[in-house]
Amino acid sequence: MSSWAKQLGRAGRNNNDNEGGPPSAGRPDRPSSALRTRGGAKGSQASGAGREAEHRAFLFDDAAPSGAGAGGGRSGGPSGAPLRPSSALRTRHKTTSRDAGGEKDAGRVRVAIRLRPKTPQERAEDGDAASVVEVVPEMSRVVLRKSQWEADAYNFDSVFAETSSQARVYETLARPVVEGVLEGFNGTVMAYGQTGTGKTHTMGNLGDLTTNGKGDTADRGVMLRAVDDIINLTTDDETANFKIAVQYMQVYMSAIKDLLDANNEVDVREDPKTNEISFPGATNAEVKTMNDFIDILHRGEENRIVANQKLNSASSRSHSVLAITVRRYPKEAKGGLASATARISKLLIVDLAGSERVTKSGSEGQLLEEAKAINLSLTVLGKCINTLAESGNGAHIPYRESKLTRMLRDSFGGSAKTSLIVCVGPLRKHLSESGSSLLFGQRALKVENALKLREEVDYQLLARQLQRQVDELAGEVERAHKTEAEAVARLKPAEAAARAAEAQLKEAGDRTSAAIAKLNAEKDNEIEHYRASAADLSSRNTQLESELSMLERQLQEQKSKAGNIAGEKGEMEAENDRLRKRIESLEASVSSAKAEAARTADAMKAASMKLKEGEGAAALQVEVENLRSQLDVKAKALNESSLEVQRLSGELSISNGMVSKTQRELQTLKESGAVGSSPFPRGGDTGGDTGSPTSSSTSPMASGGGSDGSSQTKSKRGLFSMFKRNKSDKGGKGDSSGPPSPHAPRSPLVINAPPKTGNDAVTRLFDQVGLPTIFGLLSYDDPDVRLHAIKVVANLAAEERHQEEIVREGGLPALYKVIHSSTDEATRRIAAGAIANLAMNEGVQERLVSDGALKLVINLAEMTDDIQTKRMVAGGIANLCGNPAVQPRILSEGGLDCLMGFAEGEEPHPDVQSQVARGFANFAKCDAQSAKILVQNGCLPYIIAFSAMTSLTQVKRHADMAIAYISMHSEFHSEVMDEKRKQGMMA
Repeated sequence: MSSWAKQLGRAGRNNNDNEGGPPSAGRPDRPSSALRTRGGAKGSQASGAGREAEHRAFLFDDAAPSGAGAGGGRSGGPSGAPLRPSSALRTRHKTTSRDAGGEKDAGRVRVAIRLRPKTPQERAEDGDAASVVEVVPEMSRVVLRKSQWEADAYNFDSVFAETSSQARVYETLARPVVEGVLEGFNGTVMAYGQTGTGKTHTMGNLGDLTTNGKGDTADRGVMLRAVDDIINLTTDDETANFKIAVQYMQVYMSAIKDLLDANNEVDVREDPKTNEISFPGATNAEVKTMNDFIDILHRGEENRIVANQKLNSASSRSHSVLAITVRRYPKEAKGGLASATARISKLLIVDLAGSERVTKSGSEGQLLEEAKAINLSLTVLGKCINTLAESGNGAHIPYRESKLTRMLRDSFGGSAKTSLIVCVGPLRKHLSESGSSLLFGQRALKVENALKLREEVDYQLLARQLQRQVDELAGEVERAHKTEAEAVARLKPAEAAARAAEAQLKEAGDRTSAAIAKLNAEKDNEIEHYRASAADLSSRNTQLESELSMLERQLQEQKSKAGNIAGEKGEMEAENDRLRKRIESLEASVSSAKAEAARTADAMKAASMKLKEGEGAAALQVEVENLRSQLDVKAKALNESSLEVQRLSGELSISNGMVSKTQRELQTLKESGAVGSSPFPRGGDTGGDTGSPTSSSTSPMASGGGSDGSSQTKSKRGLFSMFKRNKSDKGGKGDSSGPPSPHAPRSPLVINAPPKTGNDAVTRLFDQVGLPTIFGLLSYDDPDVRLHAIKVVANLAAEERHQEEIVREGGLPALYKVIHSSTDEATRRIAAGAIANLAMNEGVQERLVSDGALKLVINLAEMTDDIQTKRMVAGGIANLCGNPAVQPRILSEGGLDCLMGFAEGEEPHPDVQSQVARGFANFAKCDAQSAKILVQNGCLPYIIAFSAMTSLTQVKRHADMAIAYISMHSEFHSEVMDEKRKQGMMA
């Protein structure tokens, strides 16, 4: 409620019956400005007595003094010539309390003026400036001060000052209309005026009333008071029954909307026979108590369109129409028929939207379009009232030019009893709008309606009355038949007994037939049930046999796989024995070569001694040279044998790791016996990870070579279909490990990690032969050797202490060459995993991107269908995403597009999705610019969809982190909320 409305309520409660009392704060206690004349010598010489007489003539239509106009509406000008008389002073209309049927001008539209008080803000701006509108309630007169020397006066049926209470306004103007409605006449109470003048306060204010009926009711508007009177008066009426129904609508942008159901479109229809106006499509709510009506008003006010503008902080942007239909049925009298004629009347309570000037309201955009629609409908209403006032009901009235005038057709020029409240404001800056409102009310005073009762026969009531008469006559006939039957029974007892026995026998036969039919039906139903059960059992048996066959095949396959693994184990053990024997042989050769070298060295030493002693110098010199050449040859052979021993030792270490792994897999198969379980340990995402989005549990290399994508039996569907499935999955449980820490350390990635002894073997091999030798094995002819060598490189790359050394020793070109030249999927997959492991080192990341590693792995992902290879590539890109320095290259070279492609492939895999979500989280955590890049490049829908995957805890966790990083920047809040609503995650 606005501040002036609260002031009005307080003043009204203190001055309910003091309309003509002493002046209040809104009516200053001083002579009317109408006494003043325009400046000049003659005007300044007027005596005090002459000004007092002129004032009385202006207010009370007494004889005007010398110099006043014929109507006494204005004071004289400087030269003494009369000014233009006001037409409002020529005729005075008075309101009587007679019934509508007996009053001479009962059908005339009743018009009242209500002046609202100044708000505290307006008092602060205008100070003690007098109101531009002065009211004289006891004379029903309004004076409009155009200037200090010029004023217009208007007479109306009623005039309400700033202190007038809501109760007095209702009792004076609206209650007679409500009483007429209860008598069977249609009625209308309407508020008109500039925006911000108190129309909605007058008509629809709820005061402090709550739905339980408690609270202060002094500020209630016409709507609540009218319905309260209707309910009380109809409840106390003992001669008739009443039904009350309410429709609540608004006219917005030239369309009629249902305020009780925003989805309803309402039309206006006129009955060609009775000229009654109806509103098909509007919700028709029955009202029995005030609580029912208060609930309806609350629902309607929630849907009504209001806006904040310069003239009014809660300006109505539509015309509201409350239609209350009252049906009156005479009560049925005992022992006779009551009248079946019902009286149907309708009360319209209309709160018009305020007229406004765009230059004052500052409306623009949608508010401007609304203002145009409001002013257009009010203009059409003014045209209709002008035509009715000047030409009467016989002229063409342009009702059909506006939905509003079609709804009010019965109110102006129809059969309704109409009261109009014109609301005006006190400010001089709205002088022209106040004058227009007063002229509108003056024209409405001239409109005459033809009141008539609407009665119709209630055929349902008439049918009930006739049915009661028929029942009474049928009872009399039945009693007569009973008397006749008793007489016949007394005369023919034997015949009656026989008939009774026959009836009993027939009834028994009927019961027997019914019982037999029932038993037959139950038997048929039971047979059908047994047949259906047999068919179900047969179908189930067939299904179980099929499942048994499938399980047997899987068991056979598993046994075959176990045999293959056992064979591989034997072959590997044999190869190990061969390598051991070869190493032993080479070690024996090395020992022999060392002994031979020692003997050669001793011979050289002896020859040198002889040479020193001078014995056979030439021959000894030749012998020394021969021994030196032999020593060089043996040293070279010894070096080659040592290198061969080192190479074979490396192969033996790798082979030992493979044997250990194969042995573990075979032992797992023997112990578990699970049909269809994978013989290889699976790494990847586990529920125990509490690290950051870059932690090892979501690393692409956690499962090494792994199984290929063909082993994942999953129907083909995109990201958003999977999102819908996860959204409806009620069994999914959140990760109990808590939100990931943004400061958790990264863990290394491991390729086909063997037991701890295997890792020690890899480290021992690295220490023995060095990285160059291992890199040399990447070009070895034997594919198995290349595969094991690339696994060693990948495992070394998983350890931070080796990463920079691998780059420094030329490991990157070797890995690039493997990816370019190899056609083996497993080799390329592990090489991509090694690059992903190196990408975890921030010191290596810029080198990787500048060398073209990002483009290389993206091209690899486009060429392969292997799920694990895609997981490696996604993990490598995800590791790079956390570095702001390389993010522009990731964007320009298609890294984000690659991640989104993984997310919405034909067969998205949870491991791949986990890496994609981790990449988004790493990218978003850097700064606001990174978050902006994600949003602008369309990554947000995928992140929101990942966040809804409750059954995939790792994917959801990383997506939640990404959303948290993005939401840290306020400029993206609306995008996140809009995307959640679009995907149905919010109301």
